[in-house]
Amino acid sequence: MKLITREEMQKTDRMAIEKRGISSLSLMENAGRGVAELIQKEFPKSGYPQVSVFCGKGNNGGDGFVIARFLKEWGYEVEVYILAAVEDYQGDALVNLNRLPFKPVSLLQEKDLLNPKSKIQNSHLRVDAIFGTGLDRPLTGFVVQLIRFLNESRKAMVSVDISSGLCANTGRALGEAIRATLTATLHLPKIGLVKGPDSERAGNIRVIPIGIPEELSNSIRRKEFLITPSLFQSFFKPRKRESHKNTYGHVLTIAGSRRKVGAGLMTARAALRAGAGLSTLALPECAYQKISPKFSEIMFEPQSDDGEYFSSSSLASLLRLVSKKSVIACGPGIGVSEELKKMIAGILSKVKIPCVLDADALNCLSEDLTPLKRKHPPCVLTPHPGEMQRLLSSRISEKLILNFSKKYRVILVLKAYRTKIILPTGEIFYNSTGNPGMATAGAGDVLTGIISGFIAQGVPILQAALAGVWIHGRAGDLVTKEKGERGLVAWDIAEKVPYVLKELIESTNPSSPPLELKGRKGGV
Repeated sequence: MKLITREEMQKTDRMAIEKRGISSLSLMENAGRGVAELIQKEFPKSGYPQVSVFCGKGNNGGDGFVIARFLKEWGYEVEVYILAAVEDYQGDALVNLNRLPFKPVSLLQEKDLLNPKSKIQNSHLRVDAIFGTGLDRPLTGFVVQLIRFLNESRKAMVSVDISSGLCANTGRALGEAIRATLTATLHLPKIGLVKGPDSERAGNIRVIPIGIPEELSNSIRRKEFLITPSLFQSFFKPRKRESHKNTYGHVLTIAGSRRKVGAGLMTARAALRAGAGLSTLALPECAYQKISPKFSEIMFEPQSDDGEYFSSSSLASLLRLVSKKSVIACGPGIGVSEELKKMIAGILSKVKIPCVLDADALNCLSEDLTPLKRKHPPCVLTPHPGEMQRLLSSRISEKLILNFSKKYRVILVLKAYRTKIILPTGEIFYNSTGNPGMATAGAGDVLTGIISGFIAQGVPILQAALAGVWIHGRAGDLVTKEKGERGLVAWDIAEKVPYVLKELIESTNPSSPPLELKGRKGGV
């Protein structure tokens, strides 16, 4: 889903109203109901019975009034706080203010925040409908105090369209900005939600359709997108009854060393959690001796070693293992040595099935990129910033990353809070799920397994990368809802992947056609 600027969104709104005859009041109703439905799903009444909605005097505030009306109808205890005098509200916002089935509370100065009768302190969820994407000036006065008060309370927060105070174009806080748990952005995501120094204040991002025809945005040309399920959901359908394990592919994970056994195990097991039918872990004999019998769903292929890592003689055996496999996941915990660099080079020069390269496979390549210069199979590289910096041999910049992907014909999954997927064609996809709790050992190994598991099932390599990143983040979000961010471990994420897949399959599959990635022979 393409990212747009403030001005492009305003133009699209005008075209919908003036050229298609869609009333602005209908757009506001659709927006408010869509956000309310998202809240009902993500913040159910059982856990968040009391909701405070903060409404500015513009259209964003009008959206907030609609949200409050629906939540009240659905049984939530709702309090609406208006941040201007009633007589200052106009147009569609005033219409929806008058439709509220209860009287709003005026919130105009600091003492109102500290009123012991106020329900703000006790509400379980706050809805930020203060400022929309039109804001382009630094905030001043009481609203700054309000935003700081809300941020310091650390309660769950849903922002409507954009975090109030965040610039829609630059991702900079205009003096102060809401720290949202989730932003429900309208029609199309705004650039400032994912790019810019303060874009993390948007939290997780969901896109709410509001009834604007898709073709009105076709003229917007941009190579930057937000990852949403519409890009890959059509590949996740209920399974046919007449199927078996071979129907869903076989992942070969090449990983591990004497001191690092767990990384490869998590990758191989995560591939099964992602739905792969079979998973084999090839690892050095010295690492295999440490494997617990409880991991009985994994097939193991011990390889010759030098006492610590894979030995030079293991390449021939590994190449034999590739037969009848669907995808290779390579790198977690293998270490770095001259022999390992030769092994990685040999794999990339000989195999034809897709490869997902992570961790030490990337560290080996960073010392000699020759294997990527030659003809190689379709590859997904999943570096964290440190690994990417080593691959570039310089500080990270968007230009250098784009050039790397194009030059070596690889898909890059640059792991971070806003994980980015960079394609050889120049497109960049930003992730909209995940949380800081996922900054934990092994989370990247699980992601490698998830992407590999999707490729094994026949999901095209681009959509497998997009789905893997989004689902990995969504699974992490489900974990934090139950346990919080502190203490989350990597396998918690993998355990939630089937639940996310269930969500995708049970929701309505979109009609959007899947993206196509046209690559060069020997690469992607």
